[in-house]
Amino acid sequence: MIGTRGVPARYGGFETCVEEVGRRLVQRGHEVTVYCRKLGGRGPRPERHLGMRLVYLPALRRKTLETLSHTALSASHAVVRPPEVAVVFNAANAPLLPLLRLRGIPTITHVDGLEWKRAKWGPAGSAYYRRAEALAVRWSDALIADARGIQDYYRDRFNTETDYIPYGAPVLTEVGTDGITDLGLSPAATTWSWPGSNRRTTCTWRSRATSAATPAIRWSWWDRHPTPTSTPRASREQRKAIPGCGCSARCGTSDCWTSSTATP
Repeated sequence: MIGTRGVPARYGGFETCVEEVGRRLVQRGHEVTVYCRKLGGRGPRPERHLGMRLVYLPALRRKTLETLSHTALSASHAVVRPPEVAVVFNAANAPLLPLLRLRGIPTITHVDGLEWKRAKWGPAGSAYYRRAEALAVRWSDALIADARGIQDYYRDRFNTETDYIPYGAPVLTEVGTDGITDLGLSPAATTWSWPGSNRRTTCTWRSRATSAATPAIRWSWWDRHPTPTSTPRASREQRKAIPGCGCSARCGTSDCWTSSTATP
């Protein structure tokens, strides 16, 4: 598995995917190698994680070169002892796919989102991503998309099919409360629902420092089509008063997905 920061997963979705898929492949009897970035520091670097063999290689510490430099070293290392298949994460790594193809290694590319739309890359970066997408289509033996929108994009733009494999999530039977108790709060009630169900997800926290007469503040994460509610919204002052709230700067705006209500 090439093209991510590696495991243990501490950064983002690609790393979590590598960890979850990799350990399951190990459980099924496969030998899995994960290429990890060696970015300074002297923390522990285990040789294996959840049964996966870890290979640490350096990378240039620049935003535009870190991923490509590490993937180039990883692909060069992989061709010495060719694996039966290589899974490359991020379409931006597509210019390096010929290194693997020259050794006859079947290559699967897990394409990313539409990175060329992100303002942080600028015109040159956007142009590079657009070109890299086309190269991923040309040089990959198979493409993986983790969202229907990405699958539709590759079908419409490149007239090519991708394998749709959405990410999963662990089913938690017990949820810890350390994060909220550290803020001086205690859990009162929790109700969850899946996104897109037109039902809200509600957490109620009550501060241990307040009296019984002080209303608890209930926060609700809604999907884009929330069901009507008769409960009035909390004031901006109430929202700002919640300890540890990182959303107060955005609350009340029309595009904020978080709304709050006061409950007696």
